[in-house]
Amino acid sequence: MANEQNRSSMTRNYPIGAEIIDDFVDFRVWASSNTNMELIIEQPFSQKIKMTVEEDGYFSASVKKKSEPMLYRFLPENYKSLLPDPVSRFQPQGPKGASQVIDASLFEWSDQDWKGLIAKNQIIYEMHIGVYTPEGTWLAAAEQLEQIADAGITILELMPVCEFIGNFGWGYDGICLFSPYHIYGTPDDFRTFVNKAHKLKMGIILDVVYNHIGPESFIEYFSKEYLSSHSGEWGNHYNFDESGSKHVREFFITNACYWVDEFHIDGFRLDATQEIIDKSQVHIIKEIVSKVRQASPEKSLFITGENEPQQRMLIDDYGLDAIWNDDFHHTMHVALTGKNDAYYSDYTGAAQEITSAVKYGFIYQGQFSRWQKKRRGSSTEAIALSKFICYTENHDQIANTAFGTRMHQLISPSKCRCAAALLLLGSWTPLIFQGQEFNCSSPFLYFADVTFPIDKYRWEFLKQFPVIKTEKIASIMPHPAESDTFLKCKLKLNERHNNNFYTMFKELVKLRKNDPVFSSLDLYHIESAILNDNTFILRFLKENEGRLLIFNFGKSLFCSPVANQIFAPYRNKKWEIVFNSEEPAYGGYGIAEIEFIEGWRLPAECAIVLKSV
Repeated sequence: MANEQNRSSMTRNYPIGAEIIDDFVDFRVWASSNTNMELIIEQPFSQKIKMTVEEDGYFSASVKKKSEPMLYRFLPENYKSLLPDPVSRFQPQGPKGASQVIDASLFEWSDQDWKGLIAKNQIIYEMHIGVYTPEGTWLAAAEQLEQIADAGITILELMPVCEFIGNFGWGYDGICLFSPYHIYGTPDDFRTFVNKAHKLKMGIILDVVYNHIGPESFIEYFSKEYLSSHSGEWGNHYNFDESGSKHVREFFITNACYWVDEFHIDGFRLDATQEIIDKSQVHIIKEIVSKVRQASPEKSLFITGENEPQQRMLIDDYGLDAIWNDDFHHTMHVALTGKNDAYYSDYTGAAQEITSAVKYGFIYQGQFSRWQKKRRGSSTEAIALSKFICYTENHDQIANTAFGTRMHQLISPSKCRCAAALLLLGSWTPLIFQGQEFNCSSPFLYFADVTFPIDKYRWEFLKQFPVIKTEKIASIMPHPAESDTFLKCKLKLNERHNNNFYTMFKELVKLRKNDPVFSSLDLYHIESAILNDNTFILRFLKENEGRLLIFNFGKSLFCSPVANQIFAPYRNKKWEIVFNSEEPAYGGYGIAEIEFIEGWRLPAECAIVLKSV
């Protein structure tokens, strides 16, 4: 064991965790609920070490480094069983097993030229490693990265990957927040995945859950001060503003910096930020964002957040680059499916709502929500439209159909193509949920390998939908804890082959990236015209360039352009079609001429893009 003189000369990267420093492994843990702590080395030798007591509830110890993997646990004074390190870098036997010392410096990175992500002109791809491939591993997913890059994706947003209970799950109930989930592979497998993504010019952002503690957590046995007096629908909140919160804040700041430093992560999606309760003078979100950027000044990070109340302070005050826009999803869901029960009852799906999302971001900017019975949202004035992340599918919304039904399985193929065109050519930052790009047949259900009655908790949430509330539907819903529920969600990646929708998807992405107007996000002027509740026209204008976008989610329509100048060719030029969603190559039936002396004939359930020439 290193003596105190040796320890005092050691320079740590982080204030907590197990770090290799020269010839030693240095251990440091915060455990303010204990007056004594023992470090138990289990491999490659057995040793029990009484740790040195430091100020503010910290304990430390050092041991000589070995070439073989080192496994260890702690024995807190107030808990008579061995526990993993709360800052464990790897749990090879799961969250209740021994922690493994990891030397991140041994991995050979080849992404030195990668400088991170800018906030504009990105296309986000939400991904669950466990169901993306049959194997459900980092290395298997890495084999698919070239295909994903070829589709034009620029950011992979990984659903939570830190260690959680069970053999499968969404990951939002993590309990070892520094340890990549062992079933996906080793930490170096994760690094291999990131390294290859960077080689293909794709960034990686992590979905992180800082709003509640997962079930079967052990962190409170180290310090009860980790827990807040607040609790929410998913569990206990972390303590960011009460006694001992200084050290809890340090834990989460360290966590964010760690992922960027040791895994070259390019940013984060902060889950359910409205549930991160902090009444401190400086909110923990703001501090995390500031400190992680300071720790990586040479790298451009992309940090986003989910926020159901739609509070602009995440961008203005906390420094986030973008925010999820549920409004767009909800109005599109109603427009496409006609279903407006539960939280969808606040939306009509009318063209006016959709164009409001295109032009202003949030639809709710302080208006009264009938469903929530309170005002919702905040003004979006002066916020760049690229800072709104929009989607027609994501993990939550697909699973909230009870049977994990994909949008394309609820609507006609022509409507689906039309919606894809709007999503990919809109003024926002689009997010695609895995498999959406080729209209995959796999559902995405809620799954969690836990022993408590998760089906009842899930049903309590979903019963807000009247149909799901019925006994008949409730009795046939897939059980979240059954392995078959998880396995049904595995993607069938061979469905990408000879896929008309996938062909169209890639063409739309090319148009967004290469067209001089669409690629100039936040720099073009947007005009709109409502023809009826199902049909609207957008005109994007930039200097001498104009683009006319026609979206008709209803039946065919004949209209006169005389009363609406938006039809007029921009700057005395003429309109030329550059995209239509009914192309036979995309699975459509083609379109006839749309402009006549008498007026314009707009085909049913179709998107048409024209440019000024």
